[in-house]
Amino acid sequence: MLTVGELGEVLVGWNGVAGPYPDTATIHRLVEERVAAGPGVVAVTHGDRCWTYGEVNARANRLAHHLRGMGISPDTLVGVCLDRSPELIATLLGILKAGAAFVPVDPEYPADRITYMVQDANAPLVITSTDLADRVPEGFPRILVDEQWPEGPETDPVPVGSPDDLAYVIYTSGSTGRPKGVALEHRGVVNYLHWCDRNYPAGASGGVGSVLYSSVTFDLTITALFLPLIQGQQLVIPVTGPERTAFDAAIDLICTNTPISFLKATPSHLEVLAAHLETRGARHHITTIVAGGENLTPQLVSRLLETSSTQTTISNEYGATEGSVANVMSLTTAPDPHGGTTTLGRAITNTTAYIVDHHNQPAPVGIPGHALLGGICLARHYHDRPDLTRERFTPNPLAPPRPDPRVYHTGDLVKWRPDGTMEFIGRIDNQVKLRGYRIELGEIEAALATHPHIHTTTVTTREDTPG
Repeated sequence: MLTVGELGEVLVGWNGVAGPYPDTATIHRLVEERVAAGPGVVAVTHGDRCWTYGEVNARANRLAHHLRGMGISPDTLVGVCLDRSPELIATLLGILKAGAAFVPVDPEYPADRITYMVQDANAPLVITSTDLADRVPEGFPRILVDEQWPEGPETDPVPVGSPDDLAYVIYTSGSTGRPKGVALEHRGVVNYLHWCDRNYPAGASGGVGSVLYSSVTFDLTITALFLPLIQGQQLVIPVTGPERTAFDAAIDLICTNTPISFLKATPSHLEVLAAHLETRGARHHITTIVAGGENLTPQLVSRLLETSSTQTTISNEYGATEGSVANVMSLTTAPDPHGGTTTLGRAITNTTAYIVDHHNQPAPVGIPGHALLGGICLARHYHDRPDLTRERFTPNPLAPPRPDPRVYHTGDLVKWRPDGTMEFIGRIDNQVKLRGYRIELGEIEAALATHPHIHTTTVTTREDTPG
């Protein structure tokens, strides 16, 4: 159904082009370069606590040397069960510097889920704090970083491993009832962060880079955490309380018109932010607002631009945890005059995005199809799940011309617009998203089915109040 010219457009012309990026670098190496450029610049603030780049790096180095002394090596998975704090930042960097990969564990998760994740990852130890130690399953070695930070040299350890080593494993909902660990390598994340660094401009050195309010178990946080650190910006961690969430504190900061280079959030959170700005008669001073994890509406784009006191750029990111955070993006500084649906954009550098029908053949413009992602961004596999890995990561079914041999089947229904950008339509399976979090309805069904009096279950989502 497609001419040779149309095939060239959808397979190559509208895809990400090959381009230079730090292909020999790792995530922590990018941060070390920033440390060397300004060790005295403020890196992380949390209330009245303030750590410079040099202090964060020194803590991370001490932990890295300690972990190597324990025999931690590349591709070892180390659990991290910490609240958002300067210690969390130094811990993640320390694990990466040791050559290992981190497995973020949300302390708010149910005990059974935490136990499953730590056991499934086969983590030799978990780094946590005194007040969260009881969340770690019994029998697992642990390091309490708030009690006594590990001793060791404060110099950068000799680099080990390569960009092809694992950086982190994030567990997402699984349709069988078991969460699945997505194993990401440095190379894909570095390519993504490099693209962000080129397209999301930083403010003055030492200025507020971003506000870290989301859980590190959500890959949206990967951008909010590491991008400011490789740009030499300040990462602000809001102070929470019994009646005050991290996002509440972030909204209060934003409503003071504090200059912020970058804010990444789900459209659900951005709706709440826009409502607060409008109710308070306040304005924000955010250079780049990045939406991800859910569908972004033109109406929300307009509200965010109308409440800005500066020249704000809105970025709509699309991708998957399996694709190193995001693979397709669009940037705008003005509302779409035609309304309709906000475009997902096109594939970023060194990544590809395809739309195919149920025969895995390229879909023409305007015809809904399944989204496939490719390029160096793809995860290595699902941890210890070879069957699921073979199902979702397959050889590229498309005939040449196309540059990548392997693709990930997202399960998203999308279509090409005439201008070569992608538009999101919905899902082809039972996965839903709530505030950006992926939830497999089958996981809830599997849990309900364990009850002895329940034979069959069906779970669906319902929107009683629009929005």
